[in-house]
Amino acid sequence: MTDLKELWKFAEENNIQQKEEEFYWFLNTIQEHKYKTVLEIGCHKGISTYCFSQICDLAIGIDKNKYEQWEKYRSDKCVYVLGHSKDSRTIHEVEEISNKNIDVLFIDGGHGIRQVLYDYEWYNSRVSSGGMIVFHDIADSVFHRKIRCGARKIYERVKHPYKYEEIIIPKDSTWGGLGVLYKP
Repeated sequence: MTDLKELWKFAEENNIQQKEEEFYWFLNTIQEHKYKTVLEIGCHKGISTYCFSQICDLAIGIDKNKYEQWEKYRSDKCVYVLGHSKDSRTIHEVEEISNKNIDVLFIDGGHGIRQVLYDYEWYNSRVSSGGMIVFHDIADSVFHRKIRCGARKIYERVKHPYKYEEIIIPKDSTWGGLGVLYKP
């Protein structure tokens, strides 16, 4: 088992855009369920994708911008795809890399309602039975309302009939939050 505290220390030193308690919960859940493949939409500099690759067989990060850190973290277990999540080339590349087998879908790309909904609608069918779909930034906060973050609205709209849970630490958080859907 990978030491998650050490993994968080690495992530923090590299300015990850996640909250410690929420990300620790996420990593621990991936490790406990022995998920093999994680797809992150909106991987930014690739720090979280790299962390996922340390606890599973394959982590794939998609982003519309390329970052120099990708070359530093890229490996057989950590793959970055340059492109927009809805482009057919990007979708095809993800399917090729993952062999059409995704256990965890982490939606953290474009935060507008249309983009979050698109990412969910297009990729949720690619998540295997027993896997999970995770929306980032579902906390109901002034900040999220100000930037018109659609993650909470889409999560609320699609969470039934899944088993679901919310990881928002602290509960009155000003940003962040994970909305988790478990695929039957």
